[in-house]
Amino acid sequence: FMELENKRELLDFWMTAVNYKRNLVENESYDPMEAQSDALIIYQ
Repeated sequence: FMELENKRELLDFWMTAVNYKRNLVENESYDPMEAQSDALIIYQ
């Protein structure tokens, strides 16, 4: 459906964000500044 509505980029972003969050939560020790930088790269 998303592809038919030309919203593939939104679907890709959503899946990337969900996977990023899942990996971040599973990693018990992380650098908040690095996590923010990585998140901004995904957003751009």
